[in-house]
Formats: sequence, C-alpha cells, structure tokens
Amino acid sequence: MRENRPSGSEGGAGSNIPVPTPIAITKVGSTVGPNLELIGSQRDRAYLLESLLSPSATIPSGYGIATYSLRDKTDVAGSPLKETPEAITVRLPDGKERVIPRSEIANQTPPVSVMPPMLGILKPREVRDVVAFLAKLTPQAKKKD
Repeated sequence: MRENRPSGSEGGAGSNIPVPTPIAITKVGSTVGPNLELIGSQRDRAYLLESLLSPSATIPSGYGIATYSLRDKTDVAGSPLKETPEAITVRLPDGKERVIPRSEIANQTPPVSVMPPMLGILKPREVRDVVAFLAKLTPQAKKKD
C-alpha cells in the first residue's frame, strides 16, 4: 500500500510541495505558527483539512493577527497572547509583548491567520497528502524516528 505523504517526503528541496516557513514540526512552534510535532494525536483530519483550506476558521490561542484601535487614535497590530478583564497582552511583529489596558481600546478586529488558504497553492491531491502526513504526526510515529 502506498504511503500518503507529500511528494519528496515532507516537502522542501526536491519536492513539488512548498513548505511554509511559519510552521514547526519540532519540539517548539514558531512565533507565527503552532508546534505540529504531534498534531495528528491532537486534531482529527477534518480539523487539519479545515486549517489548510480556511486557516482563519479556527486560530489556536496566541496565533493570528488582530488590530486594536486605541482611544488616542493609534493602532496596534499583533497576536493576542492573553486576555483578562483588565487588559490584552499582544505579541508585536518585532517579538516584543505589549499589555494594552482595555480602557484604552476603542475597537478591535478578531484575529485572522497569516497563513493563506492552501487550495490555489496546492492541488487537491496535494492538500489530501498534507492532511495524511500531518495526521501521522503522533507519539507512536515519533517513537519510530
């Protein structure tokens, strides 16, 4: 039986599947994408497919970009990290964190994903292969490495 995974193993050099750099398939995630090392044991195939086709549908906490319009007429854009009744902590594009008191926020947008939808970048079969590959990222598969 043929193994369903992206051409050229995990994509990259020699592959016809582009591998976006914001993701991490290692012990840690990146600042713009979650750790995918064990994603196959954490999410089902339907979630993985939705994440590839409509990345802004469900955004993991701490990822995505939101814009905060402040009462002083300035804007702040970044990834919401922590929300309390008093303030929102945002990771700015330079990696620094900023705490914005809610009393200073006039308006805010919901977070959107920085990852583009993969349909249009990948062919339907390639999307299926990426979902199959990600679904296999489990503790059992890691033990085989």
